[in-house]
Amino acid sequence: MAHQLRGRAKAMVVTGSRHQAVKYKLSFDGYIQKKGYTNIRCLVAFSGEVTDDDAPGVTYTEVQMNGGIKEIELRDKFASDGHQVLLVAQVVGESMNRKIPNGAWCLWRLNPAGSRQGKVVLAQHNDIEDSELGSYTVKVYESEKVATADGSWRHSKVTLKPDSTDAKYEPLVFEGLEEGELRIVAELVRVVG
Repeated sequence: MAHQLRGRAKAMVVTGSRHQAVKYKLSFDGYIQKKGYTNIRCLVAFSGEVTDDDAPGVTYTEVQMNGGIKEIELRDKFASDGHQVLLVAQVVGESMNRKIPNGAWCLWRLNPAGSRQGKVVLAQHNDIEDSELGSYTVKVYESEKVATADGSWRHSKVTLKPDSTDAKYEPLVFEGLEEGELRIVAELVRVVG
């Protein structure tokens, strides 16, 4: 298959927690090394530090696990030919069941650029508490912007809206966000199965 894709395949795995992201990264790196692959690299994305429950006193950071690559550099590094593997997502839950059936596998565009207004996104924020997805959620993105004194703009309010047949799901509203506090990880391309 690799020859048919001319070595340009990309993959993304979304995990349920930061701890799982670390475990997957370690597993992928171990597999790549064991197989002797030199043209495949794996990147991981998570916030803060993660303590390894299996190795007391061992902690991991995103920058350390990615060989010094900073979060702001991840998008460009993933777009390069040297990084083909990221941590594809199965969406679990009913909050988006009009667009995404519970348990559906979805194809995502990583680090979407441009306007996200009205698009289905995978978002991460430490205040999101989802029993199955941890600090991640899949919702319809809406934002309000205000001009700043220097002529640029900033988000004054971001709303992540459910699209469900069940009225119990309410929008997640974020106001006064600091830069990078709410991360839009990916944008839905399509439901694949």
